[in-house]
Amino acid sequence: MSSYLRDTTLDYEILEARALQKLEKAKEAKEKYESLCKRYPDDPRAFLYLAGFYLNNENFERNEQLLKQAESIDSSHWLLALEKLIREYRLGNQVDVAKIVFDPKSRDDIPKILCGLQAIYTNTALRTSIFELLKAKVSPNTSKTNGRPGMTLWSILVCGVIRLDLNCDYDRLHELVNHHNTLRQMLGHDAFDDVTYHFQTLKDNVGLLTTELLDEIHQLVVRFGHTLVKKKDDEALRGRCDSFVP
Repeated sequence: MSSYLRDTTLDYEILEARALQKLEKAKEAKEKYESLCKRYPDDPRAFLYLAGFYLNNENFERNEQLLKQAESIDSSHWLLALEKLIREYRLGNQVDVAKIVFDPKSRDDIPKILCGLQAIYTNTALRTSIFELLKAKVSPNTSKTNGRPGMTLWSILVCGVIRLDLNCDYDRLHELVNHHNTLRQMLGHDAFDDVTYHFQTLKDNVGLLTTELLDEIHQLVVRFGHTLVKKKDDEALRGRCDSFVP
């Protein structure tokens, strides 16, 4: 194969892989990039696009490995410099969920929900218990190193809780996760992060939180709540509420 034909074929196949990624066919795109890496080991582009794929799925270790492989092939490639900048930005600008500040005067329900999620995130033991449950129950046949296409377990949990508590459909959830600033912070995106969630990605991932799974998570959270109010296991929990009948 001539050098020109080889380069043209590679260009076409890279465009094909990127199109698959845009269409949210993550598995096919990943397999395509991996195939290109094996067939064109002396060209850094497939390695770099695959590195970007892993960065989007927050597999930072694999992302770094692929960047190093690409650098060993061509240390001056323009795409290598770009992918390194994107990695530095992502690692240096992650939102600290524990430091998100909510408006205490807000009467809307979303800040209250996010406060509860913040309490889960900042309690290491509770967060670990919930993540272990999610790893076991949320598509257990999916590779945990690659993640589900487009979303982390934390993002799935946040979106699932928001959808349940607001009793909203996926259209409203899609609008909120892409445009509600405080919710986006809870998902790990700062004001300059232009990552967006596709409608189908939300539906495929958040739909994995079944009623039974959410009930198991609720039980973990309730036990955590009992520890906050210092209740013993055999002691009843009492509360008050106002009722209103129109």
